[in-house]
Amino acid sequence: MNNFHYFGLFLDTDTKNRLMDILTDNIDYNIALGVADRIFIDHCTLLHVSQLHGNSEIYNYLKGYVGKEFQIVINGVGISSKAMAFRVDKKGVVCANDIPHITIATFREGKPVDSNEITNWKNIEPIVITVKLEKK
Repeated sequence: MNNFHYFGLFLDTDTKNRLMDILTDNIDYNIALGVADRIFIDHCTLLHVSQLHGNSEIYNYLKGYVGKEFQIVINGVGISSKAMAFRVDKKGVVCANDIPHITIATFREGKPVDSNEITNWKNIEPIVITVKLEKK
C-alpha cells in the first residue's frame, strides 16, 4: 500500500507566481522571505507515507482522485521560527494534517514539515486556486 512518498495538491506555475506576488505586496512577509533558506510554494501535502498508519481511509479516498483538479481556498498565512505557510481552508480538503497548508519558505535550517508547527496564523482575504491531486 505504501508505494508513495506523499499525496499532494500541486500548484501550476501561474498560481505559484500569483501567490508570490501576494506575498511580496506585504512588507512583513518580505522580511521573512529575505531570511528564507528556501522558497517552496509548490503543494499542499494531504498524506505523507509517515502518516499512513491510522489513515487508510484517507489513503483509499485520495488514490481514487489522482490526476483530478480541485479548487481550494487559501485563507491565512502563518509563520514560526522555522517556516512560513499559506493556510488552506479545511472545507472540502481531505488531509491528515490538522491544518492543511502550502509551505512558502523555511528558515534557520527548517524543513517543510516544520509548517505543521505553525501556531501564529494571520487571516487573509480568501484566495481561490485550482490544484491537481498527485501522488509522488
